[in-house]
Amino acid sequence: MAQEASLTLPQLLPTLVKSAQGLARLPIFNFHVGAIGLSSDGRIFIGANFPGIPLHHSVHAEQFLVINTAVHGGRCLTHLAVSDAPCGHYRQFLQELRNAQEIQILITSSQKDPIFKPLSSKLPDPFGPIDLLDEGTPLPLKFRTMGWGFWESCPSIKNILLLDSEGKRVAVKYYSDDWPTNSSKEAYEKSVFTKTQKTNGRTEAEITMFENNVVVYKFVQDLHFFVTGGEDENELILATVLQGFFDAVGLLLRGNVDKKEALENLDLILLCLDEIVDGGIILETDANVIAGKVASHNLDAGAPLSEQVT
Repeated sequence: MAQEASLTLPQLLPTLVKSAQGLARLPIFNFHVGAIGLSSDGRIFIGANFPGIPLHHSVHAEQFLVINTAVHGGRCLTHLAVSDAPCGHYRQFLQELRNAQEIQILITSSQKDPIFKPLSSKLPDPFGPIDLLDEGTPLPLKFRTMGWGFWESCPSIKNILLLDSEGKRVAVKYYSDDWPTNSSKEAYEKSVFTKTQKTNGRTEAEITMFENNVVVYKFVQDLHFFVTGGEDENELILATVLQGFFDAVGLLLRGNVDKKEALENLDLILLCLDEIVDGGIILETDANVIAGKVASHNLDAGAPLSEQVT
């Protein structure tokens, strides 16, 4: 694309910002922000803002861009073009990156001829990791031979399962390549159901080791909830994810938690899973927040805010 337009990669970035703005999702206000970044390996990444309900759960376009870069294996960001000046919160967020002093930023809405300038020009008297930590400390977008320092210490979920009283699928999400085919997934579901069906998982969450994985589970009516993590994963974190899913489903189904109601509201449950975990990374475990976000997807954008967060 850059070659066709006779542009360098940095010059291409601002031409893509408007397209990024169009990806923003704004249930409350109409302020679209788009960000385009160039990593040191020559790849281009995109970001857009996603205001949350409540507002302090919002994702800034620049934050989206950084996480998008990390998730897809991008190296250090070298250039960033954004539609509007980043807020103070995000300028400090960028400053937390190991290579902050090398990042060049361009604001396309600038009244003057927009040009790339060092991040330091937008954040006077900066303070960040370089002032506190040694070079070996892992930080966001700091590539190491053993992988991403930023993600290595993050809890990781392998799958979340919602099965019926016969071990059949109601809703499932897999975030690991441990089960590469649908048949292997179904075999795992059948096996984990068989192993746990006679245990007492109705009063509180139970934990078991299964096929070198930690599985936490809980039952209600004719539904069986499961969360799977690696054998070294923290059981309390897995249990927190399970409880968040369990309680959020209860809120969304208004207390009528059974297979019939779950199937009739399957779209809500799948949205619920998307709000809890993305790519194995835990996003949210507060049931009220999860249910509120899911409900907002299904309400008319013009509905009163009070109705969107009930």
